[in-house]
Parts: sequence; C-alpha cells; structure tokens
Amino acid sequence: MPSDIDPKSGMRLPLPKREELDEAGQKAYDRSAQPGASIAGLQGPGGIQLFSPKTAASVSALNRYLRFEAGFTPHVREVAILITAREMDSQFEWVAHEPEALKEGVPQSTIDVIKYRRSTEGVDPTGRGDRPVAAAGGRDRHAGEGHGGRSVVGRLNQSLDAHII
Repeated sequence: MPSDIDPKSGMRLPLPKREELDEAGQKAYDRSAQPGASIAGLQGPGGIQLFSPKTAASVSALNRYLRFEAGFTPHVREVAILITAREMDSQFEWVAHEPEALKEGVPQSTIDVIKYRRSTEGVDPTGRGDRPVAAAGGRDRHAGEGHGGRSVVGRLNQSLDAHII
C-alpha cells in the first residue's frame, strides 16, 4: 500500500474517530461498520460519508433503494456498477464489484468486455437474453446524435434511467 494511504480508511485521510462525531455521524459510522452492510465497510463510500454525516443518511437511502429495492436483478445491478466503475476509471469500485459480479453469475466474458472496452456486438451482459444493459467499448460518456445509442448512458437499461431520473 502506498505510504500516503491510511491503512484503516484506505484513503489519504484517516477515518474520523466515532467518539468525535456528532449523533448523525455516529449513526452513519455504525451503519457502515456493521458487518455485511456493504462490500467495503468503512473503507468504501461509508467512510467517505463520515466527512459529511448529515448527507450520509440520504445518500445511503438512495444507494440502498437503487441497489436492492428498485427491482434490478443482482446480475443487472452488478453489470451497471461495473460499467460505471470502468467508465469513471474507479479502481476502488471495480475491485470491490468484480468478485461480486462473478458471485451473482455475471459471465467472465461479459466482465472482460467491460474491463477491456471490447465491442459489445453480440454480447448479452445479462446472460438471460434480455436487451443489452450497456455498451462498454466507447469512451464517450454522453448519449447523443451520432452515437447510435451505443454510449454507456445511451444503452443503460431503460428502467435504470427511469429510477435515476
């Protein structure tokens, strides 16, 4: 691990101490530190949220809804997370979610299409014959004319778009 990374937080900033947080911060700390609450615990987004505890409850509720209550299968959820992680060059999210995607049955071949930005021609990332969830080959993060609906935003599952909007 690089010398400027705090081993407990996994970030350059150390985690705030629980006892130094206000009530909202302590609740956010406890939610994130609870075993099984997230893949990364306090080393993930939960640790970052401790620096803005008043927003943590709202952000956590939205995250929980989109991930577990919006009606996406675990398969689709993990493919969408991997696509977003890859397009945003988020190594942390990728490392946390690639094993989760495999656990949820996403084929390695689909993960490789996303990881290496290969063509999605003929690939069914859901593994169920559903419509394509997203393209992974392009770098343009914006859907628009001339893209043929093949950018990440343009090809995300329509129900995902509806929930985000």
